[in-house]
Amino acid sequence: MAERGTFVGEVQVAARKFWALRWRYKAPIMIVTAFIVIAIIVPDVEEEPEEISQASAAGETASTPTPTNEDEPTPSPEPTAAPEPTATPEPTATPEPTATPVPAEELFLKSYRDNKDFMSRASAENIDLSWDPASGTVVINVSPSTVWSDGDILTIAGDSAIVASRALWTTYPDVQVLTVNALNTYYSATGQGTLRIAAGTTVTRATAESFGYDGLKVRADNDNKNFFCIADAYEIHPSTYDALIFEGCLAAWGSSKP
Repeated sequence: MAERGTFVGEVQVAARKFWALRWRYKAPIMIVTAFIVIAIIVPDVEEEPEEISQASAAGETASTPTPTNEDEPTPSPEPTAAPEPTATPEPTATPEPTATPVPAEELFLKSYRDNKDFMSRASAENIDLSWDPASGTVVINVSPSTVWSDGDILTIAGDSAIVASRALWTTYPDVQVLTVNALNTYYSATGQGTLRIAAGTTVTRATAESFGYDGLKVRADNDNKNFFCIADAYEIHPSTYDALIFEGCLAAWGSSKP
């Protein structure tokens, strides 16, 4: 114990002497001492990560489970079934719109108007058309606004009948009888006006099959009574008939035929 106390005392004395030195003496000593301490400590620090790494490796090795049967392979996961493709529905065909049939009356009128200019005095003013499919009869009435004389209304009726024949007989086989009338206003003694048939003709298909329209046009231009005489029937208002200066072929039947 005496020796230990003597050693400690000596160290204390040396320390006091060291600190009593000027800094130019003790600073180099302190620097050298610091390098010596660092040289001792650093190797220990550098070796520590290796020891830790080895310890970690040992821990990992210890924690890895050992398979019970080394020959048995690890089962592969079942393959996921590919989804079935969804069938694309066939597009629904858009139904074609059903065409609305054009009434026969409209077809007849259109054909008449398309042929009207074939005869100079044919009229489509205030035109009215009726159709009876049961008998195949077409009746056309026209009421012209301008009538020059009783002879003129006869011309209008004949020209209109030739146009109607040319338009309908060769196009519509269902037509069997065609009547065309020109209407005019007639006044009574008291001044009451009444719209009546001034002149009209009726032709059957059998008669119309012999028509030659260019020839009919020439004969009608020369004599406005011609078509009436070859028709199956005609009707002329008595006032109009009486006003004719020359009856021509109409004289055989007068104001009506048959």
